[in-house]
Amino acid sequence: MNKYLGKVEMLFHPPGLVYYWIAFILWALIYHAGLRLFFLFKYWSLANELPISEALISFAYGAKFDFVIIGYVVLPFMLISFIPYIGFERSVLTRKILQPVLYFLFAIIFLLSFINVEYFGEFGDHLGVWFYAYLDNFDLVWYTIVESYPVFWYMTGWILISALFIFVSNKLNRFLKREHRSNLVSNLIYPILLLALMIIGIRGGISLAPIDWGLAYHSNYYFANELSLNGVYTLSKNIFEYHDDTSRHNPSKYKFYDNHEALRTVQDLISSPRDSLIEPDRSLKRFTAYPGTDRPAQNVVIIVLESWSATYVGALGGAPPVTPFFDSLAQKSLLFENFFASGLRTNRGLLSILCSFPSLPGRTVMKLYGSAHPFTSIADILKKDGYKSYFIYGGDLNFDNMGGFFRMKGFENFIGIGDFDFSSRLNKWGVPDHITFEKANKIFSEAYPEPFIGVILTLTNHRPFALPDKRFEIFSPDVKYYDHLNAFYYSDWALGHYFKLAQREKYFSNTIFVLVADHGQVLRHPKEIIKNYKIASLINCPGREDIIPGRIKTVCGQADLLPTILGLLGKPVTHESWGRDILALDPSDSGFTFINKDNTYGWIEGSHLLLEKIDVKTQLFQFDGDLYCSDDISESYPQLVQSMQRKGRSILQLEVEMVHDIQLKRQ
Repeated sequence: MNKYLGKVEMLFHPPGLVYYWIAFILWALIYHAGLRLFFLFKYWSLANELPISEALISFAYGAKFDFVIIGYVVLPFMLISFIPYIGFERSVLTRKILQPVLYFLFAIIFLLSFINVEYFGEFGDHLGVWFYAYLDNFDLVWYTIVESYPVFWYMTGWILISALFIFVSNKLNRFLKREHRSNLVSNLIYPILLLALMIIGIRGGISLAPIDWGLAYHSNYYFANELSLNGVYTLSKNIFEYHDDTSRHNPSKYKFYDNHEALRTVQDLISSPRDSLIEPDRSLKRFTAYPGTDRPAQNVVIIVLESWSATYVGALGGAPPVTPFFDSLAQKSLLFENFFASGLRTNRGLLSILCSFPSLPGRTVMKLYGSAHPFTSIADILKKDGYKSYFIYGGDLNFDNMGGFFRMKGFENFIGIGDFDFSSRLNKWGVPDHITFEKANKIFSEAYPEPFIGVILTLTNHRPFALPDKRFEIFSPDVKYYDHLNAFYYSDWALGHYFKLAQREKYFSNTIFVLVADHGQVLRHPKEIIKNYKIASLINCPGREDIIPGRIKTVCGQADLLPTILGLLGKPVTHESWGRDILALDPSDSGFTFINKDNTYGWIEGSHLLLEKIDVKTQLFQFDGDLYCSDDISESYPQLVQSMQRKGRSILQLEVEMVHDIQLKRQ
């Protein structure tokens, strides 16, 4: 009897290795909870209205995502550790080889978690496609990080927390040395049970579908949802989807309507009475019958202003105002009061400004080799009328594949960092804006009287916000975002410097000047969608008496600039724009625009913003006087939601399908 009871007792004593892994996983979960707590304190200003109960729920949801990462890292080591004779309990050598590797992987996870904290403040999202999209320019990215963030303190903290994790983890080895009365049954049952629980945890439960990032969006409190997510999880998910054979742009993911229905919806949105569709069953290509003009061909200069958010532009009500020259120029120009960026990166803005193509989920088209291009650049369009084209940038033209892409799209002449004296370089990013403007003015003066399209891309208003002269340091370090504000002020000064030079040249009075930001700035307030995407833009026509300066209240965006420029030039033209000529709209048209950031798109129409996270939730906000978009009114206006959703989804679906060259079925 005693012998029988002893065997039964052994069944309820798991092997020490099971205790070891349970303790290790719990320790790793506690550590991740600590990292989440650090994230919470870092962005306490976003959580000040968050109830404690919601925060606790966020930590509970977050533990699920943490377990996914922990599980994937631990599982291979766990499997090896249970192998007879060479497992952790029997072989000290195996432990000495594998445990340091395991600790190293967790140290990398901790480092990525720290990176995620600053990444969220910069981009308003957790680690994703943008994190590794720029690894081909690692030296430039590393320089920016070192110059802009407290790298020393983060690295010190990372080393300390990694050392503490390793120290405590090593103490857990005592479970491997404990005496264990076992038999074959217990040595099989408990490891199998543990592995089964690991797989369930990695899947996020026992439901049919495995865990996905949408689970984090459980609350009506914005920050509660962001607090739930794990940056390493979102990065891993992005990488997996990015290199899956369906790619990040997965057309089936954005399939909402019949292909032809989506095409017709977009055609109806952007077509004007002057337009004749050339391929009505296939594309947006159209002929616009402008009446023509006897005026000599006008030059076009597009100045793309780095990070010129409307937040600090005085003419747009920004505070503190740091753009005195832009504000004065606005009084003599067409100023767009409700102008929005298509995305939050330069590669999105350039594509929308120069090719009138909206922001695409995932990787920018500029870096997608072999993709279809359902758009035509302004250089290609004007080349038919004898225009020369120039793309001028004080930095590296290979960054974001700018040079190669726009050369392919019809631009002929490129000026980059190698065309400036080495002594004029401000930092690793390139030369300061005023030097770039001086070079551009010289090139344009020499090009005249032949018509030209010139693009100037500025760069100084970008981290690390280095300045060429201390006289531009008008804000002291005790002012919030002082470095950004000083760089913004300098960028405006450089713009004024260019106009002073250009006014002395013959080309000036025969040129249409278009000033537009490449994107806005998150500035650690990711939920302020309108504020983050609203940017500065104006059109100045110094030699055109028919263009009366004024403020345009119509909602519009970067994709509208190309057709608007074509309208100002006034000649019949064939193009494939995804926007509209804003100056030709009926006065009753309140306007609209499409914004996108990976899996989330926004449709702005009049004073409403529809925001949809695909497969997660759809929200409607009235932003007139509510830049924070805090009140979701979607339940009160179901018909408006349906109408705006149809428009936004149609553009999203169509751009993805066309880039993937999915043939539209003829009817």
